[in-house]
Amino acid sequence: MPRRKLPPLHALAIFEEVAVRRSCSEAALHLGLTQSAVSKQVQAMERFIGAPLFSRTKGGLVPNAVGGRLLSDVQPILDAMERIVNRAMQEKSNRRVVILRTLATVSDRWLLPRLRGFSEAHPEIEIQFSTFLLNSEYDRGGAEVEIRYGSGPWLDADATPITGRHVVLIAPPDTPADCPLPDLLKKPLFVHAQARDAFEEFYTAMGLEAPTHWPSGSTFDVYQVLVKAVTVGLGVGLVPRCLVEEELASGAVVNPSGYGFRSRLCYQLLIPHQAKPLSQAAQALHDWILSQAEPDDPPTRPFPPIQPRLVEA
Repeated sequence: MPRRKLPPLHALAIFEEVAVRRSCSEAALHLGLTQSAVSKQVQAMERFIGAPLFSRTKGGLVPNAVGGRLLSDVQPILDAMERIVNRAMQEKSNRRVVILRTLATVSDRWLLPRLRGFSEAHPEIEIQFSTFLLNSEYDRGGAEVEIRYGSGPWLDADATPITGRHVVLIAPPDTPADCPLPDLLKKPLFVHAQARDAFEEFYTAMGLEAPTHWPSGSTFDVYQVLVKAVTVGLGVGLVPRCLVEEELASGAVVNPSGYGFRSRLCYQLLIPHQAKPLSQAAQALHDWILSQAEPDDPPTRPFPPIQPRLVEA
């Protein structure tokens, strides 16, 4: 067999990381390397290919036509190699590993508090968590099971809703429980970056006509930061109820008159097409998460008020 004309595997992996993150420094931080080492590997790849792979712009290193095609071709191959190596490592031991990619907030507030039950039922399965923040990071590949936020469908995966359709209006803790809705909606309105039209949905669910001119407000990339902004009295926000149960129970925020609605967006459990067929461990985790799913038919408006309870210090 003739010798294959291939660059070093680590150079391909570094190229992928830089192309996804659009920054040598960000890629270096993620990989635990120096920026100089990452830059040298990018240059080595460009010499191997015989052409530049990136355009240097104000927004960072953007893959050019050659680099973009290389990235789209290389990513599925690297993902497949990672799965092959992981399965080989699992065969060497009694441990079975599942890569779960999920959003940090839903992991913290919904998944992790429930996960002890899975660990006790499947002590032989190890879950490797990989987290992301936004849709732009969904296409990283490599995971067997994912939790994403949105309405779907996704072209690269099969999805099942699991939680997050119950959206509640939260207000600062000193807000009266019977505060009129018009007064609440005069305050700054906070939404998540992936649910920018949440208040339009809310107005429709409440049977209200959306205003011509919206009040001031802010958009947040992370729900936890949005909740904190409401906690300190900066405005009101719309948040999936599953993410804010602790604050509602403690009185850190309130849900006046139980206002809420059923959103078209929710957290969904996905099986990426490239991960099929699932390993037995991944199938077990997938099925268990589905068993924790909330009913997908909450009322459209409004929810019963949530009464804060006292929490001992």
